[in-house]
Amino acid sequence: MSKPQTSKGAASGPQKKPGAMNWVLIALWAAMTVLLFRSCGQQQQGPIQTSGQLLTTLKQQNRNLLEASAAQTYNQYKSALQSELNLQKQMAEHGKATQSSVKELESQMEAKEIQGAILVADAQLRGGRVTGNYNKYFLAYETLQSYELKDANNPDWTQAQYRTYNRKGEVSEWTGQALYNQVVKELEAQNEQTKVYGFLPGYQIIDLLVKITGRAPGFSYWFAALLLAVAVRSIVWPLTKKQFKFGRQMMQLTPRINEIKAKHPNDMTGQQTEIMALYKEYGINPAAGCFPMLLQMPFFIGVYDCMLRYRFAFQRGTFAWINPSVAAHTHGFTAPNLGQQDNLLILIYAVSMLSSQFLMPVSDPSQVKQQRLMGAIISIAIPVTMFLGLYTLPSAFVLYWTFTNIIATAQALLVYRYPVPPLEKVVTSAGGIIPGKKPTFWGRIQSEMERRYEEARGMPAPSAKDPKEQNKSFWDRIQDDARKAMNEKNSNTTSGSTGSNGKPKKRVPNQAPDSKNGTADGQTNSAKTPSNPKNEGKTQSQQSDDSGKPKRRK
Repeated sequence: MSKPQTSKGAASGPQKKPGAMNWVLIALWAAMTVLLFRSCGQQQQGPIQTSGQLLTTLKQQNRNLLEASAAQTYNQYKSALQSELNLQKQMAEHGKATQSSVKELESQMEAKEIQGAILVADAQLRGGRVTGNYNKYFLAYETLQSYELKDANNPDWTQAQYRTYNRKGEVSEWTGQALYNQVVKELEAQNEQTKVYGFLPGYQIIDLLVKITGRAPGFSYWFAALLLAVAVRSIVWPLTKKQFKFGRQMMQLTPRINEIKAKHPNDMTGQQTEIMALYKEYGINPAAGCFPMLLQMPFFIGVYDCMLRYRFAFQRGTFAWINPSVAAHTHGFTAPNLGQQDNLLILIYAVSMLSSQFLMPVSDPSQVKQQRLMGAIISIAIPVTMFLGLYTLPSAFVLYWTFTNIIATAQALLVYRYPVPPLEKVVTSAGGIIPGKKPTFWGRIQSEMERRYEEARGMPAPSAKDPKEQNKSFWDRIQDDARKAMNEKNSNTTSGSTGSNGKPKKRVPNQAPDSKNGTADGQTNSAKTPSNPKNEGKTQSQQSDDSGKPKRRK
């Protein structure tokens, strides 16, 4: 006996939609593709130029204040220097050049790169002064920052003088460190005058925390970050506590949600429908857990902007291993001050972020694994971008975030020590609100509407009615009343147009219709309406109403 054939789609059931992890992988793949194309687009095009030719071009662009073109030429200049060094090494391997020439070229290469960086940074700095564009100042800072970290003790950076030019033909001489300090000084002056959100003095707020602790380089600056973290977590503690409480209540529904998933393994629509009905039964809004987080976001962004305004002042502070002596021995792996990026602190921050992320409440119990995985990916992705140099931050920022994560972890452990109240049903299966439960804001509005409606109906409260009536919601009772009114109207119309035998009534000539139902039933209206003495003894055509006008014959 052959088995009935079924279509492939019907046998397999509805296909599952891609999960959150799939979308994250797709986004990462797209980002990597864009970066790859950008790197390919930045490759050198046109005829190959020597480093000397490119240096001449850099000087002309510096003189003409073409900072954007100078930045592109600088990348080509560094590539040309590296290519010339590799060529010299190959020639030395084949005996066409000496090893001393290779070493001499290697020693000159760092000085030539510094010279090119100074030409670019000088053009960017002067461009910022002319246009007042803060981004151009910051581009000059980023151009010189890497050399300040790795060449802090290099004479080519601290002592050697390099010339820059302007349109008037004037020549200026800078050391790399002097130009870097000048850029930082002007950036800090602008940050001091810039307001957060247009009214908040961000620089002065952080500076006040440093001032009250004595401005000690080894203590005041990192302790200001700690005080700021304590203040921030204390302010958002009520919202955080509510968020944790909501998450723990949501987790109580996990067994019920798992039962629904087992009941509808291949029906995503059925799962979502029953899960939303379950949320409604217990009066839970799945999006309510995101509301406290959304309220905190403007506050966190404002604090970040305050720290951003003070980032260059943090270069005066140190913390534990973050100091110039340790940085000199680690060759840039650790930062010389709190204004530079420290890789060891990034590792500590990653661990603190992972621990706090796993203690965060889950807004949707049906997607616990997905949300935990997303949190872990974000916790790892941010430190990785810092390590790769795609997103550099001063160590004071990372230290503040580390303190914040530690305090948040302690608050989460404190909340988890207290028992969470069990969930109680607030809505019956029929949709009615259970009496005695604490109503929400919208529940109170609905109760008030219900009370006024019952008063207008002149009927007792729902609690005094039949138990079936108690399970009906407010809107169901309104619909029932509307149906009753329509039925009464239809019954009155039907009963008035038919007789006792169910047949339509015959209308008697020369007789007014009944005032109640508008039909003639063979009787006069004298029993229902008082007779007018003026009309006695008169025919129907001669009768008149109270106003004296004769009535029209119908």
